[in-house]
Amino acid sequence: MAEDAQPILEWVDARPRGAFINERFDEEALRVVAEAGFKTDWTHLRVNGALFYTTYDNPQAKVRNDVLAADGVTIIPQTQLGNLDKAIVKGAELEAAWRPLGGLTFDATGTFLHSRISAWGTSAQFGGNVLPFAPRFSGTLGALYEWPVLTGMIAGVAVDGKYVGTHYLRPENFVIDKEKYTLVNVRAHFGSDTGRWDVELYGKNVGSERYRVNAAGGIGADVFAIGQPATWGLAARVSLQ
Repeated sequence: MAEDAQPILEWVDARPRGAFINERFDEEALRVVAEAGFKTDWTHLRVNGALFYTTYDNPQAKVRNDVLAADGVTIIPQTQLGNLDKAIVKGAELEAAWRPLGGLTFDATGTFLHSRISAWGTSAQFGGNVLPFAPRFSGTLGALYEWPVLTGMIAGVAVDGKYVGTHYLRPENFVIDKEKYTLVNVRAHFGSDTGRWDVELYGKNVGSERYRVNAAGGIGADVFAIGQPATWGLAARVSLQ
């Protein structure tokens, strides 16, 4: 038996709560949130999991809205923020952390999503499509090893990876918008064991993965925003508390 196990069951009617408000469009509202899950905590292992179901009214999304140029012939593609009618997101998530020995920790997360846009009227073209930025699966995996050095000092090295499965960048679900990527980050740090100060050398996207994080209609072609390239840096932190 787990030393500490806690079941979770939650149902929330979020009406008329909203987020991402834009004065030009209707307010996006979480309509219903239902979640059931568990939390466990063994001496060296922690595992949490949940199933969830969420509905949105008037979800906001960037959609393609072509306009006619002044000459009455040329079509200029544009991307504007607008409202979809309704969206449903359901899925499961699992996270775990394992500490097999002092100073060494492994952690992992995984999320499975199923999303659908329910649309009618002016946004009927999106009906049945997948929400943008909602991959069927995404997950992380990481390892951290820390050890004492000198008196009151600690050093550590870490590596972590993030996988984002196939997803679309726009609600139209254009084939050209399909994206997936894997990022790997590393870091090494040295500082006080109380957390008062710390110096860290880090690398982000060390594999130089090229990926897109946004899409918009441009004149003559679609325009894509590219994610952060390989980045290396040095950071120093001091706590005044």
